[in-house]
Amino acid sequence: MGIKQPKDTPPMEQEINYLLYDLCVDLGFCINPITAEEISKRTHLTENTFANDVIEADGLKPEYEKQWMRKIANKFRERFGVEEIYENSFSKSGEDNGC
Repeated sequence: MGIKQPKDTPPMEQEINYLLYDLCVDLGFCINPITAEEISKRTHLTENTFANDVIEADGLKPEYEKQWMRKIANKFRERFGVEEIYENSFSKSGEDNGC
């Protein structure tokens, strides 16, 4: 994939970082590293919360960006296969966890 992360990065955080990278490359949402870290360190995310946070971090207002909200939420679902993720649903051993 496009970014290298420390080996001790928790699995959910790694996946969120990969998704944020993909959003930057694919959709142009290249948010600042501090905000990206805040988002990736969460232990629970929904597709809508994630999309909202990314749009706000890019300086836009989510209530006016329905199309972007949908596109980002779709990317979230494509990556994880669900609308909501929790840290404890990710394998810590690096095995495939179904997400």
